[in-house]
Amino acid sequence: MPDNRDYAIAFALTVGAGMSTTIGAAIVFFPQLQTRSFLAKSLAFAAGVMLYVSFVEIYAKSYAEFVVYFDQKDNVNYENTTIEDYEPPATAYHCTVAIFFAGIVLTWILDRIVHTIKDYYGDEETPTSTGDDDVFATFDLHQEKMIDAEGDVEEGKGNVEEKPHDYHSLLKTALIAGTSIFLHNFPEGLATFIGAANDPSVGASLAIAIGIHNIPEGVIVSVPIYAATGKKWKAFFWGVLSGLAETVAGAIGWIAFATSGQDMGSLTYAILFGLVAGMMVYISFRELLPTAWRYDPKNTYTTAMLFLGFLVMAVSLMLFQI
Repeated sequence: MPDNRDYAIAFALTVGAGMSTTIGAAIVFFPQLQTRSFLAKSLAFAAGVMLYVSFVEIYAKSYAEFVVYFDQKDNVNYENTTIEDYEPPATAYHCTVAIFFAGIVLTWILDRIVHTIKDYYGDEETPTSTGDDDVFATFDLHQEKMIDAEGDVEEGKGNVEEKPHDYHSLLKTALIAGTSIFLHNFPEGLATFIGAANDPSVGASLAIAIGIHNIPEGVIVSVPIYAATGKKWKAFFWGVLSGLAETVAGAIGWIAFATSGQDMGSLTYAILFGLVAGMMVYISFRELLPTAWRYDPKNTYTTAMLFLGFLVMAVSLMLFQI
């Protein structure tokens, strides 16, 4: 059973994964990175990392935990069973597949909830309604409005300190993005903590994958706020804050473990890893890759960065085996 040291390591990994939004939020301080190609590369790379770790590590871990659970249930004696004679229970494979797709369905439900919120609060005719949620289009729009405002001031017609016409709609964009990030980051944070408490190498690979995919999420929150207010530190602050979902989830996991004083068992780990694998695959195919291709319509970078994500995650997993 994990001890306090294991919980501390697991919590540190969870916090690190969540606070990766800080890297993305810092884009407001670097104008040279405020490009569609940068976001496309980041999203595609994150998708590659998440897909590789989901299929190669997390899905396999779910299957292994199901095997342990059903073997224990059937009282399999490993000492009296040779490798040639041993057959993993078929039920373990069936359950892994079922839980994997359950994770996809669960994330689809969360996705529907987010879109319902977006449709409810969204305005049909706002300057940010670009049709593709282009965060850099909102930034460009703000820049154009500020240039126009400065021109009006020179002619004695306006006040550059006035808020842009799309101030509230830009903040609404950031609020919706932050809400969606929190909804799907919370279970990811809980999974990272529990996975790291059970197996630090699995937890570390999860933390790396989730941390990398949190970087563009920091961009998506901070850019609209910067576009609305023109204040870099305010935008950076809210971008960082959007990553606290994982930290909160990790704290809840630690409290739950400490209170119960018991390990959760193979079945719980198997279900959790299977769900996380399905969730991460859904997020990659439903959100990360389509958005990357939208910012990179000619596929100049997306496919290459996707495979680079595969490679980086593969090398990381190999290092954990040393």
